[in-house]
Amino acid sequence: MAIWGMVLLGTTQVAMAQRAALVSIDLRGMGALDSSMIAQIARTEASKIVSYEMMDRYDIEEILRQKSTTKDPCYSKTCLVAQGKILGAQMMLTGTVERLGNKISVNLREISVNEDKITRTYVEEFLYLPSEMNRIFRVSFNSMYGKTVDPVEMKSLIDPTYLPGGSNNPESIILKTSGPRFGFTGFTGKAAEYIQRPKVDGGLEGIPVMFQFGYQFEKQYLNEGNFQGLLEFIPMITGADQGQFIPSFSLLNGFRSQKSGLEIAFGPSFSFSKVAEGYFDSTGNWKFSFAAPTPYKLEDRLDSRGTTRLNPSFIIGVGKTFKKGRMNMPVNAWVRPSKSSTQFGVSWGFNVQKSKVDAVDNFR
Repeated sequence: MAIWGMVLLGTTQVAMAQRAALVSIDLRGMGALDSSMIAQIARTEASKIVSYEMMDRYDIEEILRQKSTTKDPCYSKTCLVAQGKILGAQMMLTGTVERLGNKISVNLREISVNEDKITRTYVEEFLYLPSEMNRIFRVSFNSMYGKTVDPVEMKSLIDPTYLPGGSNNPESIILKTSGPRFGFTGFTGKAAEYIQRPKVDGGLEGIPVMFQFGYQFEKQYLNEGNFQGLLEFIPMITGADQGQFIPSFSLLNGFRSQKSGLEIAFGPSFSFSKVAEGYFDSTGNWKFSFAAPTPYKLEDRLDSRGTTRLNPSFIIGVGKTFKKGRMNMPVNAWVRPSKSSTQFGVSWGFNVQKSKVDAVDNFR
């Protein structure tokens, strides 16, 4: 008996469930978006949230095709109540989706067919995100029916500063400074002495300030509001202005404010230089040797006659990116400290940022 009672109760509840229909959504200024597709997205999201029995799209179209005398889209309360009676629905859902500049205005309504009145409404402005209409309808129906709305999801749909350039703001331009780099670098200590030393003594016979050029490759691994976390790979060539070819590359971890363009970066740097092994005799002259006689000490020194070695070091830099339209102009200052010498420099570059593919194209 208990089992039959539960079956009877369940059957009664199903029979008493109110039927709802969403016939159409009014689109205004939404470009290439199709009203029937938007209505279906809204119908699908509503069916996940409302406690009514949502009518199927094909049932709605078939019944209205056979019994309704109105062929035009129906948006008014009077028309929707009439259609609700034809469909046998107790509730009708409808709404307007309208573009207002860079925003989408969503106005949803619930109409009671039996009472001939509007029983629920919801109005909100979202970012212009045509490709996110399913999420927009989801938070809209949740809000209209008093359900829990994920605050992070809501913020991503209404706040233009939240995750700029991400799914919530796809038409924004993320600040990127990948591009060519030019600048000058200066040397102190033993490196400066090596550069100025005569060639016959194993030096470069140059000036300890050299021109540099290269390229910065940049990859974002963090984008939270105006804060960016970056990985930067920067290969450079130094000394071409003095007939030298001194390659180096740096792998940096950087942090940047997208709003102000201020940045700090640090990480390992590697350069190639020629090093010879020997000792200084009692007169101060350099002697090549694999072993130093007593009491002299064997040591390495920068020498153009030596062998090429990879020299690891640490570099730290600060900078600011100046923006003019879509033109980015990063300016940086950096220093590479060491025990025997310090290298420092300034660099600048440029790039032109392209806007992301329009969200409407992504939606098609």
